[in-house]
Amino acid sequence: MKKKQNKIIFVGLLPPIITGQSVATAAILDHLRKHTNYVKVIRLPDNLTPKSSVQKILKWWQFILVNLRFLWAAGWSSKIVYLSGARSFMGTLRNLPMIAWSRWRHQRIIMHYHCGDYTEFLSQQPNWFQKVSCWAHEQCEDIIILGSSIRQQFELNKDVAGKLRVIPYGISLSSTEKKYIESSISLLFLSNLIHTKGYWDVLKAIDILVNMWQYRNLTCDFCGSFMTNSDDPTNITSEQAKLNFDNFVEKRNLQNFVSFHGPVVDEKKKKFLKKAHVLLLPTYYNTEGQPISILEAMAHGQVVISTAFRAIPDMVHDQKTGFLLPPCNANAIAEKIKWLIDNPSQYSEMSQRALEHVKSNFSMQLHLKKIEAIFFEYESYHHNSSV
Repeated sequence: MKKKQNKIIFVGLLPPIITGQSVATAAILDHLRKHTNYVKVIRLPDNLTPKSSVQKILKWWQFILVNLRFLWAAGWSSKIVYLSGARSFMGTLRNLPMIAWSRWRHQRIIMHYHCGDYTEFLSQQPNWFQKVSCWAHEQCEDIIILGSSIRQQFELNKDVAGKLRVIPYGISLSSTEKKYIESSISLLFLSNLIHTKGYWDVLKAIDILVNMWQYRNLTCDFCGSFMTNSDDPTNITSEQAKLNFDNFVEKRNLQNFVSFHGPVVDEKKKKFLKKAHVLLLPTYYNTEGQPISILEAMAHGQVVISTAFRAIPDMVHDQKTGFLLPPCNANAIAEKIKWLIDNPSQYSEMSQRALEHVKSNFSMQLHLKKIEAIFFEYESYHHNSSV
């Protein structure tokens, strides 16, 4: 395939920072590098909220450096600017100079949001900030969001609503077949262990199954890093959260049923995805968008137990490919796991439907095809208008 000639400035969160956003952004970047002659990358710092004065100063300095690198890279000849959308006060201000420069130079701006609560965030900000944010969105030609169910979060006005492009995440598919529950069931929590991701609800559900209902043929693997977040009601450090987790497991005699493995990537992650029957992610995380771990699990034939939150209903069809439960309800999680154990044939049917659903709607090939169409429609338009 002949490579496109557009010069692209690519601003996004990338590995080694490991989040669903960084993994998805890296896949887009790799694809663009294969299909265009010039992609200049500007890496964004992590999305963690600074707490101390020193951390805030460091964050502002990082933002200044990002903009200086952008101005150096964008220059005068760039045609397209890809920019990860910000759902924070500081992140929005970080993006403004890049948007202003790109608009002044008549460069096509593609904004990509990976969150699902933008209007909720904006409603808590000062009036002047809301107006500035609307202006920034109006300067973009395209605004990519993750799902139809969160579209209303980004319809700031009629002009912005017309720019929205719904493109869900995509994942590489394997030749996995549907799964069967035989002598035991393997459960998986695959996400950073943030309180509002629901890991405590999962842990309590395991306690109910093992110690109250005497279900002993099960294991649950927790894979991720303990992290804090601005919406964490416990207000404790990640170290204390890990200690509380370990103490609960020991106190409730769950050592033979619960294992913590830390963050997992590549082949190690694939091992857990292949092993597990059910993914547990009862999230109500404030910036949740479309958890990639759900798609990865479904692509491996897992039934998903999650919540009807943000863009998750676009991925998980309740009662068909998984279960969508109210948040903070360990008993409901335990009941659904029990039902799957007691109904293995229905489990296998749901596993098959999960596989079919993700293959039809969330393949990496389909995702990148939609992304590519947005990036390179500029070249087609520019070529046709020059004829």
